Amino acid sequence: IIPVDSGARAIDGLNDFLNLVQDLRGPTFKRWRILRTMVNKSAKKTERELVARLKGYEKRLLASKIHKSEVANQSHYAESTVFEFDPKSPVANDYGQLRDEIRAYVE
Repeated sequence: IIPVDSGARAIDGLNDFLNLVQDLRGPTFKRWRILRTMVNKSAKKTERELVARLKGYEKRLLASKIHKSEVANQSHYAESTVFEFDPKSPVANDYGQLRDEIRAYVE
């Protein structure tokens, strides 16, 4: 799973990383997926730009997204998981969806 945030240089980093993976694992390695992280619901223009830059990777995108969240930051300071810190929070739901998606993928 390759986490990719909404930053302007995220796709450059993704491309560099995928080139490295290909060098190390060979061109036939296809068991990778992209997880969008730090997604800001109110940044619509950034969202559109990122989607445009991810063209060609659609088959590799996980449906799950991890949204930017103060609860996630607070849980790190509390040295707990988001599930322990605030199990009903939207970010806990995001991670729950990711868990379920990964389970379905590997089973």
